Amino acid sequence: FQPGRQFGFFPSISGAWVPSSYQWTKDKMPWLNYFKIRASYGLVGNDRITDKRFPYLTSINVNGSATTNWKYTKGGIWENSIGADNLEWEKAKKFDVGLEGKLFDKFEFVIDFFRDTRDGIFQERKQVPDFVGLVNMPFGNVGSMVSWGSDGNITFNQRINKDMEFTLRANFTYSTNKVNYYEEGDTKYEYTSATGRPNGYMKGYIALGLFKDQEEINNSPKQDFGSYLPGDIKYKDVNGDGVVNSDDQVPVSYQDYPRLMYGFGGEFRWKKLTLGVRFSGIGNTDYYKIWTWGSNNVGYIPFYDGKLGNVLTIAANPANRWIPADYDDPSIPASMRENPNAMFPRLSYGSNQNNAQASTFWKGNRKYLRLDEISLNYNCNCNLLKSIGINSIDLAVVANDLHTWDSVKLFDPELATSNGRAYPIPGRVSFQAIVHF
Repeated sequence: FQPGRQFGFFPSISGAWVPSSYQWTKDKMPWLNYFKIRASYGLVGNDRITDKRFPYLTSINVNGSATTNWKYTKGGIWENSIGADNLEWEKAKKFDVGLEGKLFDKFEFVIDFFRDTRDGIFQERKQVPDFVGLVNMPFGNVGSMVSWGSDGNITFNQRINKDMEFTLRANFTYSTNKVNYYEEGDTKYEYTSATGRPNGYMKGYIALGLFKDQEEINNSPKQDFGSYLPGDIKYKDVNGDGVVNSDDQVPVSYQDYPRLMYGFGGEFRWKKLTLGVRFSGIGNTDYYKIWTWGSNNVGYIPFYDGKLGNVLTIAANPANRWIPADYDDPSIPASMRENPNAMFPRLSYGSNQNNAQASTFWKGNRKYLRLDEISLNYNCNCNLLKSIGINSIDLAVVANDLHTWDSVKLFDPELATSNGRAYPIPGRVSFQAIVHF
């Protein structure tokens, strides 16, 4: 920050109350072993808002040139970037309220609710008119966003007898956000604006299935993505102007990070044996079977059914692609022809811009529940070991990533954002010996 703006004042306050510490509570509610209510509020400053060392300074390009009449070139000087002379701290108002407790000497829980409002987000200005004559748009502290959510965990312990007990536990985190203000140029349609929507949401076309025949193409709005034929993807004309183009892109999903993450598991102990299990998962999260946002057009390359990245093994199955009714192959039954719900549109040579558009046709849900680990442990602490200086040995067999319940099927759901091009999480079994001296 420029001189005079380097310092900020960011106060915070927190407090807690423990009702279970009062004698009245102990007498009237003996089952309430511990209960705490806490809250905090604070203002936080962030100065890591740009990778430039001196963003408040204007940089000049002294090697610029200009051409007049498409013939004469002259050297010149212009502003390469406009300094943000009013640059200041990005500020966040953070609020949290939490509960902690223990009940019946068995249940323990912690739960928090939080809200984070960020103002002064450093972003490129989008409402500077062209006639100002700037080569690059300036930046400023103009953005605003709010995030909120909750997280917590709970544990249950139960002793059955002196040799047997078990523990159950679970945890979760839920978080979402909304852009309060994002400076952008005048939007033609409200649904194209980022303000009022989650940060990083994705835009695309609404797919209406696959064109059945040329008559349906002739009676549908024109699609502005090159040539297309029966079996290609049909899109919705959102604004009703008779043409499907960039004006018909609408919000189709959140960013690909999950809003809900959770896990649960437990241990069962009998004498010196301990059996443990752990699960983890995420809630509804969108992914796209072809990634077409920005420059990440990676296509559809899954690890599938042992075929390791060969998409042709999927498309070769006539049940997975659109096939015309007059296709000359008697082995393909009529029920597999002109399938409007096929996984793939018609096969085509070369580039097919119509089918490569970001749309709901390629949208999937990668929520999953994974069996992360099962372990069986035996603790050996016999006198023979102690005679040689060893207190005990834990012998264990541990199995990881044994199974995943999901609807992706084509590849590990955690790899959905890379279309299966990354190495999947391997299942493994290990034998362990942990020596305690």
